Amino acid sequence: MEPKLYHAILPVEFSQFLLFDHFSELNPGDIPRSDGHVHCGAGGVRFIAHDQSIRVQVRLVVGREFDGAVAGHFTAPSGRVLLCATTASPDDVVIDLGSPGRYAIQATRVADELAGVEYRTESWELAVRASD
Repeated sequence: MEPKLYHAILPVEFSQFLLFDHFSELNPGDIPRSDGHVHCGAGGVRFIAHDQSIRVQVRLVVGREFDGAVAGHFTAPSGRVLLCATTASPDDVVIDLGSPGRYAIQATRVADELAGVEYRTESWELAVRASD
């Protein structure tokens, strides 16, 4: 599969945003909590944003080889996930992973606060690929 690039600007709710398989029977509340800003589990990933952030700008690449450490693994039973706000937003983006399965993710907070933006907006870069 050729790498696919997605962009989203999402509201940050409850200091978090998600990459989650809302097309399955899984629940984002079941993603285990862990140290750090990236929590992975069955159905997807929860990203912890700064408490003061109102929005998050996300660049996501699917299907590219990683050039650094893996932040974790998640499953996507439907093969599709939403890059989304916690309580849903018209800005949510459907991401086609290609097939159901287990995936690895890289996640980097690129900027804590973007300059020149009216509301505090942080920036993240994500990469997802199929995992063994």
